[in-house]
Amino acid sequence: MLVLWNHAVKYLSRVELDKLSPISEQISDHLIELRDYTFDCFVFSRDNVKTMARKLGLDHLQVAALEHNVAYVIRNWGKWEESVDLFRKVYDKFMTIEELGEIRPGLRLGNVIDGMRMELVYSKAMVSGVRGMAGLLKAQDEVFLGPLGWKM
Repeated sequence: MLVLWNHAVKYLSRVELDKLSPISEQISDHLIELRDYTFDCFVFSRDNVKTMARKLGLDHLQVAALEHNVAYVIRNWGKWEESVDLFRKVYDKFMTIEELGEIRPGLRLGNVIDGMRMELVYSKAMVSGVRGMAGLLKAQDEVFLGPLGWKM
């Protein structure tokens, strides 16, 4: 289990925990800029998480872990609605994008949110089996909008 999730794990069952245990899964091909540090296909391992937490602070890593883990669950479980329910259950235990912006006003939230959106769109498209730009646009319409930028 990622150290990052230690705030949420006590609320989850063993089955749910098993769905959220990508120790060395790559985050995505997209760049997510957090302050002056760029995550490019960042690999989450216990050592990496501890190192990045020391450099950036846990709140930054929570944002990156949110997109990473929801995408992992969706891709590997293959059930969009159930994955979203599980994601929401975990997400509620973490600070929101708005709260993060209040305590870290210098954080480039637009880049973070765009990266999270693209990861969700890509995952939605993969699960739906769609191909090409039209499929991605359809997935985008299904994912976007809402208080955090998604319409899950």
